[in-house]
Amino acid sequence: MTRLAGLFALVLLLGSHPGRAVAAGAGGGTCWNPEPPEYYTFEMVTTKNVPGTARLRGSAAVTFVHSPFGVSVSADGSYTYDVHLEFEGLPTAPRGGAWAVWLTKSDLSEVSYAGVIEPGEAFSGRVGWNKFLAIVTLEDPADLAVEGGPARWRGPVVTRGMSRSGMMHTMAGHGPLQQENCAAWGYGRGG
Repeated sequence: MTRLAGLFALVLLLGSHPGRAVAAGAGGGTCWNPEPPEYYTFEMVTTKNVPGTARLRGSAAVTFVHSPFGVSVSADGSYTYDVHLEFEGLPTAPRGGAWAVWLTKSDLSEVSYAGVIEPGEAFSGRVGWNKFLAIVTLEDPADLAVEGGPARWRGPVVTRGMSRSGMMHTMAGHGPLQQENCAAWGYGRGG
């Protein structure tokens, strides 16, 4: 095998989802450390927009995807991560709805449907972005049954959280000219 052919085979092995979230669905079939480092977890903050979710508490944990090479990267060279969501007090979705999990770039320029989370169960998905948001919405199951997954949510946002790396940004907007209060959006608590 030539060196170029070997490199091509390695790229194919490492992934085929450049810069996109890849849904693994509930359970995900992945093995993960149930206690990732604290700085790899972030709080999921309720919006209180859906009845019964005002006291919802949740967190997301990010781990590296298991790989025989030590790290897993997508075809474009981006690290891939497993994302694990857990909630206390997630009720049964009202009106026959479903709790849909979305992973998106922090500027919402790309959104990926990751799957449905059930009350009392953990959820695992996969993402190829370093900085991202995890969002849970209330959706009509019929809207989720689109081939290839829906492009974007339609229902109200129930809870959301930002990856620790997403919280890091330039200091250019801080200081005496800063007008945006990041904590007001729920992305500064506990972080």
